[in-house]
Order: sequence, then C-alpha cells, then structure tokens
Amino acid sequence: MFLLAWLLAMPALAAVSVKDDSGATLTLPRPAQRIVSLAPHLTELLFAAGAGASVVGVGAFADYPEAAKKLPQVGDSAMLDLERIVALKPDLLVVWRDGNSPQQLAKLATLGIPVYASELGTLADIASTLRRLGRLAGSEAAAEARAAAFEQRVRAYRAQLDALRIDVHDIAIDRGAHAGAWFAVREACYAALLAPVGLWGRLTHWVPIQLTRRLALRNVQSRDEPAMNTLVIGLVLVLAAYAIQTTLVGLTLGWWWALAFLLTLVPSASSDLWYGDRTRRARQRAGAYRQFRADPALQQALLAEADAIRADAAALERAVSTAR
Repeated sequence: MFLLAWLLAMPALAAVSVKDDSGATLTLPRPAQRIVSLAPHLTELLFAAGAGASVVGVGAFADYPEAAKKLPQVGDSAMLDLERIVALKPDLLVVWRDGNSPQQLAKLATLGIPVYASELGTLADIASTLRRLGRLAGSEAAAEARAAAFEQRVRAYRAQLDALRIDVHDIAIDRGAHAGAWFAVREACYAALLAPVGLWGRLTHWVPIQLTRRLALRNVQSRDEPAMNTLVIGLVLVLAAYAIQTTLVGLTLGWWWALAFLLTLVPSASSDLWYGDRTRRARQRAGAYRQFRADPALQQALLAEADAIRADAAALERAVSTAR
C-alpha cells in the first residue's frame, strides 16, 4: 500500500523542464510550490493555468482574479522589494521580460531563485504560456484544458471571419455614411494619382516578370514549390529589360527621352506593387463596410466576440489590440 502511494506521488515530484521566451531552458527539481509573479497578466495566466494555489506573491496592480488582491505585493516593474521576495521563499519567479526593469531582473538573477521569463506578442503565445506555466506548477491537465478551449475559440472566430471575407483589422471600422463617403473619396484620389503610374510599371515590367515566372516554374514539381533562384533570375531579367527598353527609346526618340524613361522604371514598379496591395485592402475593407451597413448586428456580434476573446486572454490587451 505504501509502495502504491509512493508510485502515485512520483509524477508530482518529478523534475520539470521548459524553455521560456528568452530561449533559456528552466529545469525545476519538482513542480513549483511557491510562485511569485511580477506582472498582473502573468498572475492571471497562472490562475487560469490552475496554479493559483501556488502563487504566494504578486507585483503591484495585480487585481484579477479576486484572490490575487489578497496576496502580498512585492513592488512594481520599476522597483521590486527584493527582501520581501526572498522572505516569501519562492521556488519560482515569473517575470515579464520586456516589462520588468532590466536592472531589477539583473538583481533577481543574483538571488539564486529559478526565473521564468515571459514575453507575449501573439494570441498563440497565450496558449503556449498557459501550457508551460501549468507544467512548471504541476497543473498540466488544467492548463491544457484552458489552453485548448482558448485556441478553439480563436480558431472558430478566425474561421467565421474567413467565411465572411472580413479582415480582423476591419471589424471595428466606422459604418457611418460620412466615414463611407470619405473612404470612397480618398481611394478615388489615390486611384487617380497612382493608377496611371502603376499601369505604366505593369506594362514596362510585364515581359521580365512573365519570363521569370516561366523559368522559375520550369524545373519544379508544383506551382507552390519555391524556386531558390527566382530572385536572381528576376533581377537579371529586369535589368536586361531596362537596358533593352532604354536603348530602344534612345534610338527612336533620343537619349534625353531615354534617360527620362529610365528614371520612371523603378518608381513605377514600386508604385504598381504598393498600389496593388492597397487596392486589395481597399476592396476588402469596402466589402466589410457594405456587410456592416446592411447588418449592423453582425459587426456588434464580431466586436463582442473579440472583446470576449480579449477577456479570455487575461490582461493581454496589447497583444489583442493589434487585431482590432
């Protein structure tokens, strides 16, 4: 009976190892029992990962969940109370790599306490961090369930936007008539100025681009297979096209015209690429505007779900706001 209990306890006491967002590998002899979190959003993630019972100290402004308000505070990102941190006898510090002061982080490193450095930049990082914190705290099952639910919610939201052909950056656009009219006038002005330049660039670069495409695809198995020499071939053909076209203009109209022609080639090519990208985005944005004008409830529902995902991502408004 004693042997069975010992065997069941072994996984909880086994060493755990993860790689943090600084690239360092952190190994603990057993899951952390006393964790100090030095950023509010990391405190929320620890509770979401099922490790709330192991959190014994938090940084200033940690106010969610409610239990975090009752925990001892050990300072803010600019000034940490190192003595109080040591007094809490933590076996793991969870820090915000770019949010906590580098000087403070350097001092923490001298304490001899294991440090997990986190830096969140995307929605995918949230689920990844939940799993790693759960592993460090021995609450992997709870963390996995929470991370999987969050990932499923994000996937469903993105699938909905894809089905509607709405870019995530357009869900908060102003659907008012004045905003729509201003958008139409602005894009019409851009078209009047840049469409002729872009068309000139497309005409003067059509031949080398088509030749590059044909040569690049000649020895590949599928059109999706990248050709390593495509850029080199393209550059050579474009320069050759410049030389041939400029020479023909010079022989036909004179060399001053040839020089003027040559000076238009590079700007026209870049304008064509830039204007093409802008046109695609404008069409996509106009499509979202039309859908929201016809169905205001759709925009409200998308915004509400974005807000729910933001709340579900704890205090990660910085990561989510780029998608708004």
